[in-house]
Amino acid sequence: MVAAMMLGMMVFVPIRLSLTGLGYTAVLDGSSIEFQAWMAAFMVAPMVVWMRVRD
Repeated sequence: MVAAMMLGMMVFVPIRLSLTGLGYTAVLDGSSIEFQAWMAAFMVAPMVVWMRVRD
């Protein structure tokens, strides 16, 4: 589970940097709801896939 979350965060960082390059600066602030929502999505999705694969 932890490995899946880490993988999701490793995918999120380049996407966050590209979004920042496009002018979407809300993901720069770690306390913003946009950052929290994106990070949660990128952490939960790999965990769900991992749980589905394990079954």
